[in-house]
Amino acid sequence: MDQSFNPVTGQFEPQHLKVRLQSLQKICLQAIGRAVTILRYPHVKCLPLPPKLLEAVQSLEMADFYIDPEHLRSSHHLSHSYPATCTLDNQPVTLKVTTRGTTLPESDPSYITTFNSSDKNVHVFRRKTSLREIINKHKREGAKLEPEFVWSVVSAMAGVLQNCHPSLGINPDNIYSHHNGIVTIDMDPPTNNKIPQDLEETPVYDSPEVLLQQDPDSRALSWVIGCILYEMLAMKPAYYVRSDTSLLEVMQNIIQGEQPPPLGCGGKFNKLITYCLSQRESRISLEGITKIANKGCE
Repeated sequence: MDQSFNPVTGQFEPQHLKVRLQSLQKICLQAIGRAVTILRYPHVKCLPLPPKLLEAVQSLEMADFYIDPEHLRSSHHLSHSYPATCTLDNQPVTLKVTTRGTTLPESDPSYITTFNSSDKNVHVFRRKTSLREIINKHKREGAKLEPEFVWSVVSAMAGVLQNCHPSLGINPDNIYSHHNGIVTIDMDPPTNNKIPQDLEETPVYDSPEVLLQQDPDSRALSWVIGCILYEMLAMKPAYYVRSDTSLLEVMQNIIQGEQPPPLGCGGKFNKLITYCLSQRESRISLEGITKIANKGCE
């Protein structure tokens, strides 16, 4: 821990500068923080402590968190969300930095608390796992995703996208699984459809009408769901650019209606993929996907 990234200032700071004077009060704060843990920090205000000490205990700051520069990717800066470790109890968390006055839904199942730093708000969340991370983990282990989880992802995607513009898509990097099993979609505009450039297989999630700019409607989002469903089951994208192919070749395959290799999985999954990756005229609607996914979850 020689240096830590400060997302508020955008600077890398020597870690030793964050060690503050070890006063008796500071020792008390550290002991209380370790006992309470960051996950229960909102309940600190209920502790039977003297008012001044209670006020100090409730005051989080960037020095209470460590962001390893080696773990940062461009997607973290795009979304202003950073993987961090709370130095009070070594709990892995995510810090999301917003301008002062911006509010985030506290209904997010991973939300913990918010503190101010300079002119920014820093929102603290439990560390949540992206669908891409989940897929990569299962791929390394040679395991398959549980059908119940796959259906929950499909249901979440269809539900969120019914209220979105056809050009606003999603990918496995902004689909998250939380500690309590809930699946959510992060529709923060800066990250939508931003595919990490360090992937060996660069996926393409755009439908034929999006590639051809032929006035896409909500069925273009059904195509995206089909691509992500295929990726969850096959452990590789439905359409992707490899070292021996070009983006133009992949786009031509999509436009010409070429289907990805068939999967040896359940009939419902195969049928839904076919419904989603059909030409626009015969493609399933988002409402239709929701009905099928809800039945699959039963």
